[in-house]
Amino acid sequence: MKRTHRKQTRSNIWVLLLALVIIVIGIGGFVMNRHQRTHFNHSVKINGIDVGGLTADEALARLKKVQWSNQVYVGQTLIVTGKTTSAHISQADLPALEKIMQQQYSFFPHKVNHNYHLQPQQKNSYRENVLRQALQTKLEQLNQKRNPAQDAYAQLVNNKVTVVPARKGNQYNVAKIMQEYDHQLYQATIRLKKKIVQPVTATSATVKRQQRKLDRLVDRQVEYTVVDKKHTITVADAFSKVTYHNGKYDYDDAPLRKLITKINNEQGTLHKRYDFTTPGGSTITVQNESYGWELSTTKARKTLSQALLTGKKQVDGRQDIYGLGYNTGGLGYGLDNNGLGKTYAVISIAEQRAWLYRDGQMVQSFRVVTGNQATHEDTPTGVYYIMYKQSPSVLRGYAANRGKYEQKVSYWAQFTDSGCGFHDAGWRKDWSPKAYLNHGSGGCANTQPAEMAKAYGNLVQNEPVIVY
Repeated sequence: MKRTHRKQTRSNIWVLLLALVIIVIGIGGFVMNRHQRTHFNHSVKINGIDVGGLTADEALARLKKVQWSNQVYVGQTLIVTGKTTSAHISQADLPALEKIMQQQYSFFPHKVNHNYHLQPQQKNSYRENVLRQALQTKLEQLNQKRNPAQDAYAQLVNNKVTVVPARKGNQYNVAKIMQEYDHQLYQATIRLKKKIVQPVTATSATVKRQQRKLDRLVDRQVEYTVVDKKHTITVADAFSKVTYHNGKYDYDDAPLRKLITKINNEQGTLHKRYDFTTPGGSTITVQNESYGWELSTTKARKTLSQALLTGKKQVDGRQDIYGLGYNTGGLGYGLDNNGLGKTYAVISIAEQRAWLYRDGQMVQSFRVVTGNQATHEDTPTGVYYIMYKQSPSVLRGYAANRGKYEQKVSYWAQFTDSGCGFHDAGWRKDWSPKAYLNHGSGGCANTQPAEMAKAYGNLVQNEPVIVY
């Protein structure tokens, strides 16, 4: 009986001890849990400021006192130092702090380093605007003295596609650095990673796509017809170098410009000199002035480059010509007789006579008085064209022997940019072949009224006028 009683006594003691331990642990756990829920873990920071072991109110009080030196580091380098400002933390930020406390809560204390981000209710306009702009400006200034990265790229030269390798540089990647700055806007000290612009490599999808685009151009050619002559132009003829960037071809077309100049020299008629048979049967040399055409280098370059880049096989040069004077579309393209065709007007200064031709037949010949040689108002020689006709008209200008004038006429047909043309001159008394030597016109071809009425009907706009 005694032995059984002793065993039961020992058992009760152990039960009491176990219950006591459980009570102590429970009380300790309760106390610890309460502390954990109301205090930050050790090694916890908010915006870079240590708040470990503090309550939310204590952490708020500490953060409200923080002064920012506004230093910005990129890597280990101090880039910008701004003026000292407050952290802009206020009582309004207490709920956000309490939310962070809930996020970092753990039943058992821990010392894991963690820096939480708190954006104050009151914005820091200095950091968002002034300091940010100062950092971006400084990075861009530093980049001017740093070496830029060079992307690898494909090129087509001499009908062969090759790849120019990439070259690394050391310029800051300003866009990415500024993006990280925005994420650290409310950190006590802003330390940004050193990000460098990296080049596109030769094995990248971008360069591969460039190679495929350029491969399509190899051996392309276009047939360019100018009047009745066909010119076969290849990509190698047109471009010294072709690349492909951002969805479009870039090229150096210096060879194409030279080729257009060559075609103009061979076929263009602006300012061209050639033989002309006068109404009297003599052969003289005349020169186109405003009359004629040439290929516009701008238009032809666009036509030919687009044809080669898009794979067009044939194009006509007529769309690319231009002219001078009133009609800028070019005249005489494809016509025989050096581009004069068979309808034109002729003025002989020596004979003081004009002849009008229609479809190869002379339809009118009449006396004219040309510009006064004594006053150096000579009618200019060369090949021009009838710019426009007007009936009636008012002539305005300046003459050496009469000053500024305004003269009504019944018929007017201008053929030079300087204002020379055919017109009736009913006021003129001297129609002799020598009148132009001392009593000539101001540069026009004065015509007797009756002849001018007929000539007005025979003259055709844009027809050439040969003055010799």
